[in-house]
Parts: sequence; structure tokens; C-alpha cells
Amino acid sequence: MNFYIINIMIKHIVLRIVLLSAFAKKKYIDKTYNIRLINANENEIIKSALFIAIIFGIITILLVSYIKGSNINIIVASILLSIGLGQQFIALAIDALVINLNNFISIWNSIIYTLARMRHNDEWRYIENECSKIFIYPHIIYSLPTDLGVKASLTKLVGYVIEKKNDINYPHKVDDTEQSLLSFAEYTVEYLREKLVLYDYLTNIQQRTSNVNPIIFHSNRNSDMVIIIKT
Repeated sequence: MNFYIINIMIKHIVLRIVLLSAFAKKKYIDKTYNIRLINANENEIIKSALFIAIIFGIITILLVSYIKGSNINIIVASILLSIGLGQQFIALAIDALVINLNNFISIWNSIIYTLARMRHNDEWRYIENECSKIFIYPHIIYSLPTDLGVKASLTKLVGYVIEKKNDINYPHKVDDTEQSLLSFAEYTVEYLREKLVLYDYLTNIQQRTSNVNPIIFHSNRNSDMVIIIKT
């Protein structure tokens, strides 16, 4: 259990439910990533999400029992409600990590893909093909960092790689030579494949724990009001 991750997850839940419910027509788009979340292991993520679900579940039971009374029917109903809400909170909490992984993989795969497209030998064609396979994954899109622009030059790409190589735990020095960039590209593709395994694992948990996805909130007073939050 990691309290930094728990804090980020709770903020994400509040943003996705409370704020987006209030401003339903506004789209929440964030193409950056938090490297501390990217480096989190699956045990920390799952334990943190379960902790949040249990806390919210206990609060739900206590709140319902306080408002409606503490007879056995109310207690059973509150427990069932807390289980259902707990599953939703697990899905939303994990969503904080899924979004970060999605952005991280999209950005770095786009960088390597763009580098490969600027090169002309067979080794780079292999790298380009491997990046194309990663783009097949749902929600992994071509998305260069905003400070590089839509059509980044080779100089900008290399500069970004040199500055941010620690984000993918690359242990060697990077320069603008052919062999250095190729070694970096090969390492990055393998690193992204490892992150895709975690990405698949977390999205599968989301699907299993959330029976309603997107979450749909209906207003009791106005049947025409429907707010949809994609998770």
C-alpha cells in the first residue's frame, strides 16, 4: 500500500465523479503522465485501490445505518450497497494508473515511431513495425509531447530523449549517433512491452470490478438528465 498512490487515486475519483458531474459537457483531457505512478508495481496499485474501496464501503455502511436505522434488513442492504460501490471505486481508482500508463506508452511509442520513420535501414524498419504493433492496442495513440509539436524535428526528438531517458530507466548515455539512438529505441520498445503487460492487467481488473462502464448517473427529478463518465 502506497499513500502517495492512494492520494492520487482519491483526487482522481473526486475529479471523475464530482467535478465532471458538475461540468458534464466539458471533456477532461490530460496527455501527460506522473512518473511515480508509472514506476509503481502492481501490488502497490491493487492494495491502494482495495484500501480506498474498503474505506468507502465502511463509510457507506455507517452512513446508511445512521440515516435509515440499524435493523437487520437495513444492515444487509447497506452491505450489498457498499460492495457494489466498492467495485466501482476500485475501477475508478485503478483508472488513475491506467490513464497515466496510456499516456506514457502513447508518448514514448510515438517518439520511437517518429525516430524510426526518419531512418532508412532495416533495423529501423523493424523498430517501426514493432511500434505499429503497439499502436494496435486500444487507446494507445500517436501522441507526441506538446512541447515537441505535431511534426517534431530530429534535433528536438533527440534532445527530448536525452532529457527524459530516465523516465524509462535507460541506464546508458544517449547521443545523436546512429548506434546510440538504435540501442535506445530497441530498449524502449521492450520497456513499453513490459508496461503493456501491466496495462492489460489493470484494464482487465477494471472490467471485472465495474459492471457499469461508463458509469451512468440518472437524476431522480429529471429523467432527461444523464451524465456519463467514461472510465
